[in-house]
Amino acid sequence: MSTNSSDSIPPASNDAELAAAARKESPAGRQAFAILVERHHGRIVRLVSFLLSGSSDADDVAQEVFVRAYFALGQYTERGDFGAWLRVIATRVAFNHRRDEATRRRYQAMVEPRQSKPSTIAERDAITHALAQLPYPAREILILRYVEELSIAEIAHLLELGTSATKMRLSRARDQLSEVYGEEFLLAEDERS
Repeated sequence: MSTNSSDSIPPASNDAELAAAARKESPAGRQAFAILVERHHGRIVRLVSFLLSGSSDADDVAQEVFVRAYFALGQYTERGDFGAWLRVIATRVAFNHRRDEATRRRYQAMVEPRQSKPSTIAERDAITHALAQLPYPAREILILRYVEELSIAEIAHLLELGTSATKMRLSRARDQLSEVYGEEFLLAEDERS
């Protein structure tokens, strides 16, 4: 299938022209975005690799950067430096990736047995199973408090709730976990607010 030469984007176009063309849902728009990706891919992978301390996930995270950039093209202004705009997106995506990785590691540390005692393994499996049974808001606040170790104030800010509403939601979530767990399950309430 051939494309019209009028629809063809010259590779020498500047980033702003390419971004403007890429906003259009057309073969020329896709071609313009492909040129932008080719032009900036190496720098974004290098930046993400440094931000993730040489992680093997750098290529995947860089790909996510370009996907997010594509869907956010409407937010890019031609007066700005496209490369700088991409770097902001890359920094945010890399930060989120690191945070998600840290969360997974902490969750695994909480779930995986530290000792080989059968009762400890069974207990951790039961807690993991009970957490999975909870509705998302209850699971979310328990993970934020006891895995992420956020203060009540930090959770309230993150969830856009008042302090008392956050404490109430946390209390209800502990009650739900206790109910699902099948026995009294009291998590010590420390006053780190």
